[in-house]
Amino acid sequence: MTDVQTAFSGAHTTIGDTFDVFVYQDDDSDPSNGATLVGAYPGQLIAAPQDMLQTIVLSTPLTLTGSGDILVALVCRGPSQFPASVDNGLPGDSQRSWIGPNGAPVGASPDLTQLGMQRVDHLLPGFNFNGIIRARATNASGPIVFGGPK
Repeated sequence: MTDVQTAFSGAHTTIGDTFDVFVYQDDDSDPSNGATLVGAYPGQLIAAPQDMLQTIVLSTPLTLTGSGDILVALVCRGPSQFPASVDNGLPGDSQRSWIGPNGAPVGASPDLTQLGMQRVDHLLPGFNFNGIIRARATNASGPIVFGGPK
């Protein structure tokens, strides 16, 4: 994995606010019972323009092996309660976004079993949207985009 892309809400964040990027591997598609932290990239800055994809180049690219899901977690360290931008909530959406504590302290190496992780659509019934987070990687066949258009 070489970089992550996300969009931050211009209505709920400030340019220069900090956030951390964490990458996990999860063998059972359920981060609420834990996942393996494989990379941490603290101290990233929200850049202009907001409400557009921002690319975060991983200072040390990750080699991901094995099966299961790859989870990209963002922890906003600024004062915002609702930093994330979401998609349009299309019908048939795969509902793959999870959310942890809202406003509770999150440590430098978050243990997902301690964060009360829930799928967004379970926590907020009727909220049929996914967070906008993409990851890019390469393999012998060329570039790969995780979380991109199907």
